[in-house]
Amino acid sequence: MTTSTQVKERSPGLAVWKAVLLVLPIALLSSYNWLPGLLTGQGEPLQILALALTWLAFNVLFVLMLSTGKTHRYRSILFILVAVALPLDFIPWMVKTYGSMMLTDEIIYSGGASFCPLTMPMVIIPALLKRVVIFPGELLPTGAHGAFSVMLIVGWRPR
Repeated sequence: MTTSTQVKERSPGLAVWKAVLLVLPIALLSSYNWLPGLLTGQGEPLQILALALTWLAFNVLFVLMLSTGKTHRYRSILFILVAVALPLDFIPWMVKTYGSMMLTDEIIYSGGASFCPLTMPMVIIPALLKRVVIFPGELLPTGAHGAFSVMLIVGWRPR
């Protein structure tokens, strides 16, 4: 009687210390949101805690992706967490900024809508190809979403 052994193929993961070394530069660069507030003692403690926990979760999941080789598993966890967290942050911001979850015709026609970074791909192509901006809103930063001015600087090319 013969027995067959089944070998599972899986992508080889890195040693944990190598994964941590690879993540270290990105972890330091991405800590700019919460580290200054923690070191100077300025800022709200709850906001610093939320930013630090988010930073830690992203970096731990990235180390796990590198060290285990199971990128699909940890990336799906990350995508689900982001998909759940986006409305939990975005809807209260809309209510605080505009008084409602929806933009009224008055806000849109007066150009009072902030430029959302999620709309960049739909706006940047006509802006670069035809030099036409098709967004009825504030183009300069107002504190929360100032990505359009960055897009203009990055995408600007003299002729």
